[in-house]
Amino acid sequence: MIKLNGIGASGALAAGIVKIFQRDILDITHKIIEDTSAELERLETAKRKTISDIDEDYKKVLESSDEEVAGIFEMHALMIEDKEFNCSIAEKISVEKMNAEYAVFITGEEFAARFSSMDDEYMQARAADVKDISKRLIKNLIGHAENSQSIKSSVIIASDDLTPSETVSLPKDKILA
Repeated sequence: MIKLNGIGASGALAAGIVKIFQRDILDITHKIIEDTSAELERLETAKRKTISDIDEDYKKVLESSDEEVAGIFEMHALMIEDKEFNCSIAEKISVEKMNAEYAVFITGEEFAARFSSMDDEYMQARAADVKDISKRLIKNLIGHAENSQSIKSSVIIASDDLTPSETVSLPKDKILA
């Protein structure tokens, strides 16, 4: 028998089959690109799609939860439009001739490290948000479909952590805890 210890997120007791959450693994390769204009346009297209996805998640959560929880996605939309974040990505593409996926990945890691090193716990927690929006943006750049967990019956989800976008992608009617 395997014993799992963790922190309950549902605030109640549940019994059932445990499903380990399978996180998407993205292979992000550094490539040198020549047509930086085309790469910047690809980035803008992916940003528009990501903002649309975030807006859909906001509406989905707002229907079934409160405004405060849905506000996480409003914050994600603002973060993806952040001037410093976008300038850093654009500079990596334009000056260093990085492909957009790698530029987003590196910038996301740099910003997450900045947030993690802050003294304020709230700001430290924003590191996970930066990684979440970066991953969403990368998925849209590479045309990777959202991970839809194959859940056919009621289960208890076990994971090291769940980002807001991963949580909202789970079928609520099938999750016991």
